[in-house]
Amino acid sequence: TATGNIASLGNNTFTADQEINGLTVGRGGSNNSNNTALGFQALQTTNNAAYNCTALGRSALGSANLSARENTAVGQRAMSSNETSRYNIAVGFRALDNMTGGGSNVALGNKALDQLTLGSGNVAIGASAGAAVTTGTNNVLIRGGQNVTTASSIIAIGGSCCASATNGNNIGIGNSVFADQNFSGTYNIGLGWNAAGNNSSGSYNIAMGRDAMIGSHTAGEETTGSHNTAIGYHAQENLKDGVHNTGLGQNALRNNVSGDHN
Repeated sequence: TATGNIASLGNNTFTADQEINGLTVGRGGSNNSNNTALGFQALQTTNNAAYNCTALGRSALGSANLSARENTAVGQRAMSSNETSRYNIAVGFRALDNMTGGGSNVALGNKALDQLTLGSGNVAIGASAGAAVTTGTNNVLIRGGQNVTTASSIIAIGGSCCASATNGNNIGIGNSVFADQNFSGTYNIGLGWNAAGNNSSGSYNIAMGRDAMIGSHTAGEETTGSHNTAIGYHAQENLKDGVHNTGLGQNALRNNVSGDHN
């Protein structure tokens, strides 16, 4: 209902959501004063437990079963399946589209984290960032981690960084860091273009510098060494399966392939 002359330039007061040219404007299905809804089927739940929510876009926070509070969804189908997950931010077409539980996720970009269902504490920035993640937790994915599905505690910043990681607790910053398609190592740190780029199963490694601990520039050649530290341009560049080595400085231990405890 409305009071006042809607055709006038004066103030008008509405006591329910309004539809303007097919666009719903108001508080959503529950008519909670702490909610904002703008868009067809946005925030359509009638459950009063879903409060402090903002939904902008067609079907944003659109699940009729939504009972979670403190969510912000901007974009068509952003967080459209959410039912019980709280404290999330989704900005972009289909961002967090399939999430039903979990919580405290941030997805910025079209289809960012759009396959996530129950994960928590994830941050994904960029178009399709973290788009394959289903149940992972505590990941930070900025252009990296393109094929990560269930791994947790991954920081991947850079194109193809940690692209196919299957295990968690890895930090990669730079293009093609830990980029091997079979990467299953854990507790690794890589910083710099191609650092440990061919590591397949090595763990507890630190590689910092361009091509540090890359192992090989030949496609399909993988490295498995663990407990190694390589800091510097081309440091331990050719390492394949050696363990417990430390190379500090440009070209340090560059030609070591299988040696240990250096």
